[in-house]
Amino acid sequence: MFNERKLVSIGLVVFNGEDYICQSLDSLLMQNYNNFELIISDNASTDKTEEICRKYIKKDGRIRYYRNRVNIGAPANFESVLRLAKGEYFMWAAHDDIWHPDFIFSCVSTLEKNQNLGVAFSNIINIDSFGHAIRTYPSFRKFTNKSHFVRIFNYVKEPEIMGKANIIYGVYRLEMCKKAWSICPLSDKWGADIAFVLAVISRFGICIDNRILFQKRLIRNIDRRESPSEIKIRYQCGYIFPISKAIEYIKENLKAVDGTGYSFFVLIILLCRLPQAFLNNFFRKLKSLLNYSFKLTLTK
Repeated sequence: MFNERKLVSIGLVVFNGEDYICQSLDSLLMQNYNNFELIISDNASTDKTEEICRKYIKKDGRIRYYRNRVNIGAPANFESVLRLAKGEYFMWAAHDDIWHPDFIFSCVSTLEKNQNLGVAFSNIINIDSFGHAIRTYPSFRKFTNKSHFVRIFNYVKEPEIMGKANIIYGVYRLEMCKKAWSICPLSDKWGADIAFVLAVISRFGICIDNRILFQKRLIRNIDRRESPSEIKIRYQCGYIFPISKAIEYIKENLKAVDGTGYSFFVLIILLCRLPQAFLNNFFRKLKSLLNYSFKLTLTK
């Protein structure tokens, strides 16, 4: 146990979040770690998001609400809450996710015990529009190896579909997060969130709580009366970066490790994955072509 003397800044980014933001705010305000500020950056929502947020401000003095006059895009909104943070620790939050009451306490206690680490996280599940658990992931503990080379190898080779981008929602040491952002800021490029996480863990390390303390929502258009169905990924190694984005993706990952001495190592891993990306793209197009041909045959 430790004293809650370290302020945690939570940067919640939202755009038109009226359907889920109450659930997210409630789960954050019910955290067992109480010493935090909750910074909401509303990206010019056109629904009832502002009205909901202002009601919550009256309930809890830890909340600060900011509203952008125009939509500045997701990356800039992520940066805005990072700039506004005052705590020693920092985490991003999406308006439709849910956190277990122990999430912040677990992450902060881990960072307090391991001063050399830059980010702490937990294992996760995906939930659908109605909160049904629809997908589990293999443990992220594979990314916590003390050896930098093993940790980076496990992270870079991991198929992108297996959820590693979600680590961006971990709890960071604020100054380390800002340093990683200055090196590899979030952008609209494919896989930019994955590259940002790589910038953090390649320099500062990571620790994962093996418990599932975070629920990442995937919006699915299903009827509430339907029973939840689990999302199953077949041929997981095939679900990797699209070949059309390969050069851009490789550049982002190399930027993430620039100056660490791991650039060549990361390049070799990604180049070794290129043939799989090419085959994956080929078979996807072939499958689409066959399906299209089959539909044409049925309509004749």
